[in-house]
Amino acid sequence: MSNLQKLDVCLEAPNNLFWALSLLSPSMVSFNIRRRYGKMDPNMEPLGTFTALVNDLPKRTPCLRNLRLELQGSSDEHFDAALGSAVNSLPHLAALTLALKPTPALFASLSASSTLRTLIWDNTGVSTPSYSVFQSESATFEELVTLVIVHLSEYSLFKFFEAYQFPALKRLQIFLGYDQPLPYDKFTTGFTTLLQAVAERGNLRELDVRLSTSMEQGWTLDPSKFQPLLACHRMLSLRLVGVPRYGPGLYIAWEDQHLVEMATNWPELEELTLLSGRGDLYKTAITLSSFVRLSTQCPHLTTLGIPVNIEAFDVSSRLPCPAHQLRKLILGGASHLDGTMELQIAAGTFICQLFPNAQITPKGLRVTSWIHYRKMFGESARGPWLIHERRE
Repeated sequence: MSNLQKLDVCLEAPNNLFWALSLLSPSMVSFNIRRRYGKMDPNMEPLGTFTALVNDLPKRTPCLRNLRLELQGSSDEHFDAALGSAVNSLPHLAALTLALKPTPALFASLSASSTLRTLIWDNTGVSTPSYSVFQSESATFEELVTLVIVHLSEYSLFKFFEAYQFPALKRLQIFLGYDQPLPYDKFTTGFTTLLQAVAERGNLRELDVRLSTSMEQGWTLDPSKFQPLLACHRMLSLRLVGVPRYGPGLYIAWEDQHLVEMATNWPELEELTLLSGRGDLYKTAITLSSFVRLSTQCPHLTTLGIPVNIEAFDVSSRLPCPAHQLRKLILGGASHLDGTMELQIAAGTFICQLFPNAQITPKGLRVTSWIHYRKMFGESARGPWLIHERRE
């Protein structure tokens, strides 16, 4: 085992920890330890059990670059102090994944690392939301480039970005949980502050936000909230998605002018997927001209997910030059595809001519729009595009 470089350990009982310690090797560059609990386990154990392991990492694994601690429990001050010290003592550590409930001191300690570039905080398996972590003093992660936060409430997320700054951040992924919904004004204020914080330095290149709690409220969000992102001129990917479990969904009133601004400011854009709301309640103002503008000004665009309204489309319009680079087109739920048969056929032909290599997929269309969609891109459609049947 002296040349072992990667180790993935799954512990089903704490007494297996000694066996895991014996496998650590100085040549190791990646270490993942998971604590798995069965249905009969009464409670998750305190993480103090793993303090000795964390303390040993700088000495036993000096070349470690990727550390994953999927321990699923609540931390304590001793464990977090040991973890912070270990992270700052590992000279090559670039990526850290935490699936645990930390104490307030941990993130402030981690911010001192000069090598850490990727931080993933996953609360999926943690039974108690981590509210207390935001009670510490603010800190700045000067070198962090990638941040992923999974299953956090809106309240906790906004508090997190109030407490910590990420001036070098290029990639941000947020997967919100369903707990603790906020009132509309607090949600919009917190979300606006978050966007301003991550876009302030203009370094952001990828933003992926999966909304959840707010999806149940049936709110309308002003697109101007996203104005700060336009300062990030090297944006590669923007994904704002969310599927309501029961409610009507969150509607963002996008218009052509917003898409024009994105196309103008983000010439390197590769993916644009925008939340649009459930189709039986909302009707977008985005027209087919935005498709043309994006395909022309963003030559690297491969995925486009936005709603479209065809009612103002001119059936005599000249067919556009094909944008062969697009591989996936998602028509959002707020799409308005109603019209005469002539209009629907003309609009469908226009889209297929513009994106000849794209897989065309409807997302969240109301029943009547689905019928119109089938008229535009039904079984008689020709070309290399793929038509996906709706899943019931």
